[in-house]
Formats: sequence, structure tokens, C-alpha cells
Amino acid sequence: MSDLLPRASGPRALSDRLLTDVPLLAPLPRDVIADLAGRVVGRSVAAGTALVHEGEPVTSLHIVLSGQVALQRGARGHLLRVRGPGEVFGEVQLFGRRTWGYSALAMTPVDVALASRSDLLAWIGRHPAATELVLRHLAQRLSHDDRVPDGALRLDVPARLARALLVLAERYAEHGVVRHGLSQQQLGDLVGASREAVNKTLGDFSDAGWIRHYRQGFILYDRAPLQQRADCSTTVGPPPPRS
Repeated sequence: MSDLLPRASGPRALSDRLLTDVPLLAPLPRDVIADLAGRVVGRSVAAGTALVHEGEPVTSLHIVLSGQVALQRGARGHLLRVRGPGEVFGEVQLFGRRTWGYSALAMTPVDVALASRSDLLAWIGRHPAATELVLRHLAQRLSHDDRVPDGALRLDVPARLARALLVLAERYAEHGVVRHGLSQQQLGDLVGASREAVNKTLGDFSDAGWIRHYRQGFILYDRAPLQQRADCSTTVGPPPPRS
């Protein structure tokens, strides 16, 4: 379990320093962040714990402080997105439909900060800067979630997977090693492909010397050709093997 939060049972108050590294809050003055910290509570959970369940009422915004959270839908657990440190989930549901449209499962030990709707509204009401920030964030999230990314429908599976691997590398790489914690089925869910197609494409990328994939992770050897493949908008053959 992470040491970000003091060891205690149940929710507990947070220090404002734990929120200063959240990118969403970074533009705000320190006193505004401190006010929010006084309104949220922290929660630590073990890997495999369900943070929320699909169909249940939404009671809080979740801010991920450490660990990885899988947002998934349906009985099979179709993976929609992964949220990591500094990211949030539940903001659209909290102010919109008010029920969870997905479940959230801790992929690793996770620390989160929870902010209720009433506390968020009170905080926003006190700070005009927070009001503008939240409205801008909601608009960006709705735009991102409701629209297909430009050109994505024209991309083949290798291009979509290359894009996903680059995003995962940006988020999780440590000295070239990317431990993302996703199964090949979950990678397939993310890019809209079968597990078999993902397995074949990962093998092609490995044969070309761009990556070496292993269970729930990969080593990134050569970013440039992977980026070039991600930008390709037409179907092409597999990458050439290493000579």
C-alpha cells in the first residue's frame, strides 16, 4: 500500500500538499487548493478493490493520488480507460447523470481523494478561479469522451495500438520500461481490437526491434518508428523485422 496517506482505517483528512501535484489544480493559487483539501477525504484501497460499481448513485469526485484505476463496463469488464496519478474520474457523472456508467477497479494499490458534490459546489462558489477551471475541464472532458478522435476511424490496428503504447509510455515509463498493468484483452478493449490482433501486432513491433513486450508491460527501444506508425492513416503491412 502506498505511503502517501497516513495509515488509518476509513476515510481521513488530506494535507493540501497531496493535491498540489494534480495537473487539473495546478493553475490555482495555493490557498484555493488548501480550501479544497479541507473539504475532501482520502481513501486507500488494495489492488483488486472496486472503488465504484456501475449503476450505483454517484456521491463523489475521485482524484487519483497514486496507483492505477481501470474504468470498465459490463459483466465482462470491457476496459474503457485507465486513470493514474493526478487524474480524476466521476466529474461528468457527479454533475450530470448522477449514476455510474462504469465500474472503477484498483489495478494496483491506490490512494484517492474524494470530494462530494455539495463540497465541490461550495468550493466552486467561494472561488471564481475554481469555477472557471471546473467548467473548462468539464467542457474538455465532454468533448473528448463524446467525439471520435480526428482520423481514428481511418487507422488500422497497428496504428491504434502504436498510439496507445506511446500514451502508456508517456505515463508509466521508467528508464524505458513501461509497466502498464494491462492484459492483452484490456489493450484490445482500449484500441477496439481483438486480443489475437493485439498479440500479433505486439509481436510485429517486437520483431522490428521497436519494443520488447512482456506480461502487462513492455520495454521501449525505439520511439521514432512507433510514432511514425501511430501517425499512419492508411493500412500498411507489418513493420520489417530487424536485420
